[in-house]
Amino acid sequence: MIGGRTRLIDARVSSAAVVRGRLEEAWALLDEGLDLSVAAHSSRNVTLCLAALAQLAVAEGDPRRAALLAGAAGGLRADLRL
Repeated sequence: MIGGRTRLIDARVSSAAVVRGRLEEAWALLDEGLDLSVAAHSSRNVTLCLAALAQLAVAEGDPRRAALLAGAAGGLRADLRL
């Protein structure tokens, strides 16, 4: 469970970075969180990271990337019944 909490904290820190306009920091944190989630086989955390990355893509003005990430998160959410 500690790993899950760490990834949740990373997601929250990355959200704060977005609010502060530090988008590169947010990408790095979320990318690391996604890698850790995949390595831990945590589908729930992968879904959370993908959703946060989609929001970050919106903040950067990249609607295509945002749609792809949101679609991936939505597909996992549906599969997992979250």
